Amino acid sequence: MDHSLDGDAPGLSRILTDAVADAYRNPAEGEEDRTGHLPLNLLAQRFCITPLKARKLLITAGVYETEQSRRVNDLYRSGKTVAEIQAVTGLSQPSVDGYLPYTRQVYRMTEAVLQSPGLRQYRNRLDAEARLGQALTQGEEQAIRAALWDALVQFAGYPFRTAKGLRFSYAVKGGELFFTRKEKSVTSATVYIALDNALALQRQGLPVSGPKKLNCFGASYLYPVLIRVGVIQGEDRR
Repeated sequence: MDHSLDGDAPGLSRILTDAVADAYRNPAEGEEDRTGHLPLNLLAQRFCITPLKARKLLITAGVYETEQSRRVNDLYRSGKTVAEIQAVTGLSQPSVDGYLPYTRQVYRMTEAVLQSPGLRQYRNRLDAEARLGQALTQGEEQAIRAALWDALVQFAGYPFRTAKGLRFSYAVKGGELFFTRKEKSVTSATVYIALDNALALQRQGLPVSGPKKLNCFGASYLYPVLIRVGVIQGEDRR
């Protein structure tokens, strides 16, 4: 039995692990289970893997824990072999293995996994964040605006929370954002006002310490979005 992820693409396997963890922790409205996470069966379908593989990746990422998983991992860290853990817990060998993290971030990527909706969406968002980060570094206004809008398109449907903890997402239609908690839309012109105000403050070395600093319509919703895509620095993006 091997607790490693087979293959020769450690970079992709790290992205897969992160993508699975992100999808698990940030389910769309109506998809969450009683713990607020995406159920393992749905998670597995999204990434074209088995529920056991999904759970193992979550354990590897450090975002999944149950009484059983804690017990198995405590025994493993204490030096117990898988066979000894089986004897203590009464679990089968595959069950014990399923509760242990991978020991190397290497994964044999099948075409189904590479083309899975979950991984493609996560990688598209990573790419959009990277392009926006590069544009922000270069400082050209039109390039920043174009990269920001592309990032907003990629993050449509992503679950955000306002500063007060209210959950929301948005859809992009033409040049407008339609937020789930708001009847009126926010136009791209308003988005760019928020962008300009945030960047102006940060260029002066001042923090964008709350939605009011954006000084625009829909600021309570735009604020967490701009944090997540990397425009507003110094805040927890996840």
